[in-house]
Amino acid sequence: MMNNKFLIGFLLIFAAAVSVVTFSTASAKPFGFGGGMFFAEHIAAELDLDETQRDAVDGLFEAAKDQAKPHVRSMIELREEMKTLAKGDFFDETQVRGVATRKAEIMTELMVIRMRTQFQMRELLSDTQAEKLEALMAERGPQGGRWR
Repeated sequence: MMNNKFLIGFLLIFAAAVSVVTFSTASAKPFGFGGGMFFAEHIAAELDLDETQRDAVDGLFEAAKDQAKPHVRSMIELREEMKTLAKGDFFDETQVRGVATRKAEIMTELMVIRMRTQFQMRELLSDTQAEKLEALMAERGPQGGRWR
């Protein structure tokens, strides 16, 4: 359950961050992640990213999304595997531990991708923009707090 919450939070943050760039361009397409594009519009307006920053941030998040995709697919497969184990005729602790260990390894990889991307994004921002981003993410509560 906690891993699923983390994964959903991770995807929402990615959607909001990617939307910062794509929503503010003419060819922007809305994302279907819980209103993330509205928060992204707010961030884009607040941070006042120039065209170079927008292009760089877009590249960062596209790369991160590509890196995360296979891990997210694996998480979905592991969730299904765990459901199958839960419906089994007997409890096999070795198999459950194996799935849980693989899931933890994937969560670690996703965290590394997210933190690397976050760090690279902050390097692109001016000090003022970085401070504004921190304040905006803090306003979001626990989800925003993860960006600090």
